[in-house]
Amino acid sequence: MSMTILRLTALPLATLVLAPWISAANAPPRAGDPIIVVAPPWRDAAAVTKAAGGRVIGPRPAPLAVLAEPPAGGDPGDFRARLRAAGALLVFDATRLAAICGR
Repeated sequence: MSMTILRLTALPLATLVLAPWISAANAPPRAGDPIIVVAPPWRDAAAVTKAAGGRVIGPRPAPLAVLAEPPAGGDPGDFRARLRAAGALLVFDATRLAAICGR
């Protein structure tokens, strides 16, 4: 197979595989849904969540991420902005991410 054919097929395939993840990453969290907060290696995801006014709800944090919920009655979009300002790299709607993963 020539490199040209490989290049022509790699981009559409990568787009098909990555589209659900990109969609989940860019979708704003819905009110009442849990959120996955991903922090850089030099920051603590739980501390980032607390600094933004949220609460860690997961049973065990991952090395770079926690499952969290926004403050009661707060705007999810505003909470996402506060998480980014506090140092979060990514903020995912955990319910949508679970749906992509087959849950």
